[in-house]
Amino acid sequence: MKSTFGRRVSVCSGQLARRNARGVRLHFKILGRILSAETVATPVTGNWNIDTECCYWDNNQLQNNPFVNIIRIYFEYGSPKHETLAFEDFVPSRDLWDSPLAVPNYEPFASVLKRASQWVQQQSVNFLSCQSIDVPLHNNWSTNDKQIESKNMFFEKPTNDFVLKFIRIAHIISKNVSQNEKTNLLLNCKIFVPSKSATTGEYEDCLTVKRKMETWLTTTGARILSAETTVIKLSYATSSVAAAVDSMFTSLSSGAVGSHWITIYRIYIDGQYLEPPFRLLPPIVDLEANDDSSCTLS
Repeated sequence: MKSTFGRRVSVCSGQLARRNARGVRLHFKILGRILSAETVATPVTGNWNIDTECCYWDNNQLQNNPFVNIIRIYFEYGSPKHETLAFEDFVPSRDLWDSPLAVPNYEPFASVLKRASQWVQQQSVNFLSCQSIDVPLHNNWSTNDKQIESKNMFFEKPTNDFVLKFIRIAHIISKNVSQNEKTNLLLNCKIFVPSKSATTGEYEDCLTVKRKMETWLTTTGARILSAETTVIKLSYATSSVAAAVDSMFTSLSSGAVGSHWITIYRIYIDGQYLEPPFRLLPPIVDLEANDDSSCTLS
C-alpha cells in the first residue's frame, strides 16, 4: 500500500523482512528520505484479506478475527538515501511470583523507557520514533517465559483477557554514519492526560489537551523526537490515573465496578526539562481531586 499526501510526502506499508540479534531490519527501496515509521494492528477479514487502507472495523471483526501488525512508513519523495529501517523492542520484565492465580507484576513504562533510552545512547543510529504496542498475553502464566514475542506479526483471535505493552524504537541505519559514533540523544517522555471534571464527569477534549501541549512545549523549549496517541483503561474504582498510565499490563475484563478507556498523548523528547510554573500553563477548571493532568517520565 502506498498513499500520497500533497506533492512530496508519501506513506507505504510493508512486512518484516529479517531478524538479527539486535532486532528487526527492513530492506526495500524507498524513493526518498524516511520520516517516520509505526506499527499498526489490522484485522484479517474474510478470505484472509488484509486491507491496509481501511480505517474502520466493527466489534465482531476486532473480537473474533485474527490480526496482523503492519509497518507503515512515512517518507519524503526524493533520490534514494540507501537507508536501512530497523526496530529494537523492549519488553517489560516480570517479577517472579509463586501463586499461579495471582496477576503478574510487570515492569512499568518509566523503567522500560529508561532501558530504551540507554540503548539509544549507545548506538550509532538515527532515531525515528518511539511507540508503545499492545499484544495479547499467553495464557500460561505458570512458566517463566516473557509471554510475548514482540517480533510476531500475526496473532490469532483473542483467547484471553490480558494484553501487554512493549516499547518499539524505530531507527535508521545509514551507510554514512561511522560505527564508532554515538547518538547524542537522551530519550525522555512527557505524557498528557485529559483532566476529568468533578461536576460533569466529562474529560477534556483533544483541542483542550492540544493547547496544554503547545503551551508546555513552548515554555520549556523541549525538542520533540516523536509522538503517539494511545488509550489506557481506567477502572471506576481507580484512585491514581498516574499508576494506570505507567502500567504496561491491561486486563480487558470489566470486573464488578466497571471501567472506561481514555486517550492519552505521549510526547517523546530529547533531554530533561523542568516543569514550568503553573501560572504559565492553561488553567485547569473544576478538576477532580485525584486526577492527574500530566506525567513526566525520566
